[in-house]
Amino acid sequence: KQGWRQNPYEPCLFSKGKERFILVYVDDILIVAPTKEEIANIKSNLSQMFPIKDFGEVNEYFGVESPWHLP
Repeated sequence: KQGWRQNPYEPCLFSKGKERFILVYVDDILIVAPTKEEIANIKSNLSQMFPIKDFGEVNEYFGVESPWHLP
């Protein structure tokens, strides 16, 4: 829905274009997009379809430290 495509090789990975990704693992979701505004829009759209909780920016995911720092 909304232009998201499920990856045929990794069913828990969804993409929209080449710079927007949603990774789902059980009840955790990781959203990757070029700007904080786009991430906020994605979260807003998801919250209209599902109850979600926002735990803020990711520092670590599956034991891997996140090097991402958005402007």
